Amino acid sequence: MYLGTGVTAVVFYGALILFAVYLGWRWIRWWKRTPRLQPPKWRAIVAAIAFLAGTASFALSVGLAVYSSVSGGLGFYHPVLVCFGRLGFLLSVSGLCLTILGKGQLRVPGLVSNLLTLAFWCVLGGLQ
Repeated sequence: MYLGTGVTAVVFYGALILFAVYLGWRWIRWWKRTPRLQPPKWRAIVAAIAFLAGTASFALSVGLAVYSSVSGGLGFYHPVLVCFGRLGFLLSVSGLCLTILGKGQLRVPGLVSNLLTLAFWCVLGGLQ
């Protein structure tokens, strides 16, 4: 996953920064809200776990981008690429499944984050 230098790298890293700002903003907004978990609480907890799965999948994609930039790129079927890809894909899919059951303020951000990270992992897997 070597992006090189140019328009592709600028667009990719710009999108990563914007998505990181969005995730941070949603976590802060949720944390400042007084009743964080609306009834039924178990569904609000499920929505929070779904959003956490999307955030963790995003953190994996950032870690993979940083690692590939530092190491000079990753070849096809590189063990780190495969491991991060599998784990990120599973986190996104499990987050999507949990979003269906979830309810509350974090349901829509969980859906957005999991869909975007799932698209990232699918594109990355398709490039293999």
